[in-house]
Amino acid sequence: MQAMHQSRPLGVLGPGSGRTLRWRASEAGTLIVHGSALWVTRTGGGDDLVLNPGEGLSLHRGDEVVAETWRADGQAQLHWQAEAQGLGTRGFWEALARGAEAAARILGRLADWARAHGTGTGTACPAAGAR
Repeated sequence: MQAMHQSRPLGVLGPGSGRTLRWRASEAGTLIVHGSALWVTRTGGGDDLVLNPGEGLSLHRGDEVVAETWRADGQAQLHWQAEAQGLGTRGFWEALARGAEAAARILGRLADWARAHGTGTGTACPAAGAR
């Protein structure tokens, strides 16, 4: 349930601009290729991929890649599309657990109040509001 931000250019690879680019992801997202095909290596993992125009490679924060043009005369643009800063799966469950704990505390206080004021006496519970 994470939306994507708009992509931003990282650089141009090809004749006259250099054929190789080394880049490290500062956050999770997708590396997207425009123009001509690129040969991309994810350092540390040994993954060598050829990405065609319009294709992307998902990266985690801290992943490093080396990209170079697949053909000597090719020119490609690299774009970075970072993931939105959302809760993520773990954050969602942690937030849900905090909410459940807060609800349990409130219900405990209401139960204490009900015991202190008796039940069935016609006394309104403060949480229910005026009627």
